[in-house]
Amino acid sequence: MKVFLDDQRPAPEGWTLVKTAKEAIALLEAGQVEEISLDHDLGDVEEDTGYDVLVWIEEGVEWRDFVPPSMKVHSANPPAAERMEQAIRAIERRAAHTREFPTREDWKRFLKESEKKSQEDWQKEIAEIPEEKRFEHALGSGDKEVHRPAVQYLLRRLKDALPDLEHVLESVDDHWASEDGVYRFYHQSYKVFYLNNSTSKIMNALRAILPHQPLNKWLQTIVADAMSRDWDRERSGYINDSWLNYTRPVVEAFFHARYFLGMCVKYAKELPHAPRTMPSGWAAVLYLYDLR
Repeated sequence: MKVFLDDQRPAPEGWTLVKTAKEAIALLEAGQVEEISLDHDLGDVEEDTGYDVLVWIEEGVEWRDFVPPSMKVHSANPPAAERMEQAIRAIERRAAHTREFPTREDWKRFLKESEKKSQEDWQKEIAEIPEEKRFEHALGSGDKEVHRPAVQYLLRRLKDALPDLEHVLESVDDHWASEDGVYRFYHQSYKVFYLNNSTSKIMNALRAILPHQPLNKWLQTIVADAMSRDWDRERSGYINDSWLNYTRPVVEAFFHARYFLGMCVKYAKELPHAPRTMPSGWAAVLYLYDLR
C-alpha cells in the first residue's frame, strides 16, 4: 500500500489518502505500508503533523525492530520539510545499520581471557619502572581503573560504536532537537516534552555499549523522572501553573544524558588506551557504567 498523508491535496493515482497522523500510524502499525509520502501541516491542530509520523517510525526502528517503508516529503513548508528530510535520513541510517551486541557469555569470556593479559601487561610495565618509583606508581591516580579488564573492554566498545554514537550526537544537537527543545521550555510550549525523545535516543545508545552493565543509578533516576512527565491536555491548567517545577526535569535529563554522550564520543576519539591520570570526562564515563 502507498499512503499519501495530506489534509488538502488529493492523493495521486494508486495511493491511499489519509488526513491525520493518527490514521497514517495506524496503517504503519498494521504493516500495510510499502511507501509513504508526508505533508507536514495538517489542518489547525498543532500536535498533528507529518513529523509526528516520522517520530513514531524512528521510535519503532529504534526499539521495536520496525522495518520502515520508503519515505518522502511533499510539504510546502520549507523549514518543516528540511527537518523531515533530516529525520528520514536518520531513520534510514539506523535501519540500515546492524550491530552484534555481546552476549553475557561473551562478556564473561572476555573478562576471563583479558584478566591474564592485563596482569602480564601490568608486570611488564612495572618492570620498566625504576625500583624506587614502583610503589609510588602502584598508588598513582587511576591505576585500578586502567588495568581492570572491564574498563579496557568499555573503551574498545566505545571505539567500535563511535560512528553510531556520533550519529546520535548529531541528531540530538540538531536545531529541532536541542535548540528548539530548550527554547520551548522558556516559551512555555508543550513541545518541550519532545526533548524526552532525544533523551530516550541517547539512553538507548548508551545502554547498547554494555548491555549487561547497569547505567549509573543517579542518571537513571533523573531520566525516569523526566519520562514520567508529558503534556496532558486535561491537566494543562495545572502544568502551566507549575511550569518550572513540572518541566525542568525534562530539560535537566536531556542535559545530563547529552553530557555523557558527548564524553563517550570525545574520549572514544581521543584515547588510544585507558589513561593513568584520568581527564574528568573519562572518569565521568566510568561512573556512567558503574566502573568507578
